Amino acid sequence: MFNLDLSKSLAVQQLMQQARQETALAKDQEYLLDVLGERFGQIPKRLSNQIRAIVQPNVLKQLFGQAIRCQDLDSFQEKLPKVKKVKKST
Repeated sequence: MFNLDLSKSLAVQQLMQQARQETALAKDQEYLLDVLGERFGQIPKRLSNQIRAIVQPNVLKQLFGQAIRCQDLDSFQEKLPKVKKVKKST
């Protein structure tokens, strides 16, 4: 009877966009954890939870660079609060 094309609905488009962003964010978080794991071995649960709580893609990008440059996991963890603090204020 009714021919509704939900793909053109603004609400549906917004939900789809949000789902894509959340998927990309989760992938970025996992990539960062993968890099840390490859470089430093077992990642503490607390650090893993901190990274999964970050929802700003630009913060994850900065941390990815830190994960590559840091000498050890301790120095990465020292940078974590600084990076998050700078980005939250913007």
